[in-house]
Formats: sequence, C-alpha cells, structure tokens
Amino acid sequence: MGNLQICITTSTSAGLDQILPWMFYHKVLGVSTFFLFVEGKAATPTISKVLESIPVSLTNLLFFNFMFILH
Repeated sequence: MGNLQICITTSTSAGLDQILPWMFYHKVLGVSTFFLFVEGKAATPTISKVLESIPVSLTNLLFFNFMFILH
C-alpha cells in the first residue's frame, strides 16, 4: 500500500479555540495535510499569524485568508 497520506480541505469562520483542537484531533487520526480557507471572525491578522506559525514539521498547512484574497 505504500506511504498513505490523508488531506482535509475545509472552510471555517471559527476562532482558534475551535480550529486548533479540531486540527489536533485530525492530526492524531492521521491527517497529514490541511487546506484551510478562513473567513468571518477567523479572518483576522491575529488568527492568521497563529495559523501561519504552525511548524511544517507538525503538519502541512496551506492556509487561505479570505481577507487577503479580497485585497
């Protein structure tokens, strides 16, 4: 079967209090890559900085901030 990798693609407007535990839970289940599209209250500079600071060695995270896409 080889080296199986699992990816999740989702959008959210949740805050870090929900995003980080959700990511940890799915990482424990074996998800190796996350594609997150954040919008609403999650699309703030503070939350963006936290998500961007997650080390790649912990997870592969491709993060899209709705605020940045609009500008």
